[in-house]
Parts: sequence; structure tokens; C-alpha cells
Amino acid sequence: MRFLREPRGEAPTRSGKVSSEIHVSAGIEQRSGGGGGVGERAPAEPSPVPPPIGVGNGVPGEVSLHPLRTGKLFWEQQIETLERAPQLGDAEKARQILALLPSLPEESFELATESAVRLLRDAEYAAAKALLLNPRSHGRVLSVLFADLLGRRDGVVLPALIAIAKTPGHPLEQAARDNLELLLGKNVGGNWSQWEQAAERSIRDGRTGTP
Repeated sequence: MRFLREPRGEAPTRSGKVSSEIHVSAGIEQRSGGGGGVGERAPAEPSPVPPPIGVGNGVPGEVSLHPLRTGKLFWEQQIETLERAPQLGDAEKARQILALLPSLPEESFELATESAVRLLRDAEYAAAKALLLNPRSHGRVLSVLFADLLGRRDGVVLPALIAIAKTPGHPLEQAARDNLELLLGKNVGGNWSQWEQAAERSIRDGRTGTP
């Protein structure tokens, strides 16, 4: 913090009167008016001065900041309200949360999508599958949906991977192909009928079973 040095004495002005006194407060010069006779000093009215940067609560070096906002954001409250709605089943809660996505800020996409897929059983995955298969879905949404998909049973995973891999320009097209090859132990390129037959055999053999 920078302070101005106090003047040693008083110097006469052009009018012959003594210049007004300089009061130093928190690095800001305040001049009191020169009313009265020579040598008289007008009392200065101290005015409140905000503390300079680097000083907070009277402790040098402590930065004084406005308190951070606490509490839930509006979109967090919306999601929590749906999660706790006693009149809705889990699948309906998930559908309504996913339906909120177009009206939510981008920062909420991952949390909202994670909240929805946690509520969906394999038999109800169709509520999320449409978003996953849409190549225009936001990348943050697709990332959460794809990670969730890979943890589900073959009866859900394999048909969805084939559908993604068959969609030209889908952001997850190559990832779907790679996972199909890993799960089915073969690579038949763009022969989708062979992919589907291999998937049906894997599901029928019950490696992880159907929903």
C-alpha cells in the first residue's frame, strides 16, 4: 500500500494565505478548504474510504472479496425436484430430465445426463437411446451416454453399438466399431448383417444375458 509523505511545513499561496492542509488517509489525498484567516486550519470532515486492495478486515495482506454465492443453481434445483418427485416412476423422471436438456446451460449437460441414466434400467434404455444415436447430440451428452452404455448388458450394448457404427458422421462411429470388434472378437468391416448375426449369437449364448 502506497502512502504520500506529509508536507514539512506550510507554504504561502499567491493570495498570501497558507495553503490548505493535506490529510493522508489510505493513500488518498484529501484537502480541507481554506476558510478563515492566515494560519488557521479548517477542521477536516473524515469521509469513509474503502480499504485498498490487499487489505481485508484490517489485516495487512488479506484480500477483501465479496462472499461467493452459495446454494443450488436454478437448473440443479430443477433436476433435484424431478429426482425427488414421488408421483413419478424412475423411467419417467429420467425422460423428463433428458427433455430439459435443450433449455439447460451447457455446464449442466453432464450432471443432468448422469442423473437421468442412473434412473434407467436396461429395459427402459430406449429413453436415452434416441439421444445416443443422434449424431447432433451435444458431445458432453454423448460422452456420458456412451460410457453408461458400455456398462450395460449385451442385449442393450450390441444393438446400440451397431446402430452408432452404421451412422455416417456420428462422433462415436469409430469408437462403436472398436468396441464391437473387442466384444465380438471379429471385424467384418461394413458387413452389417454379419455384425448383427454375431451380436445375436452373443446375446443368445448369454455371455452377459439380455435385460
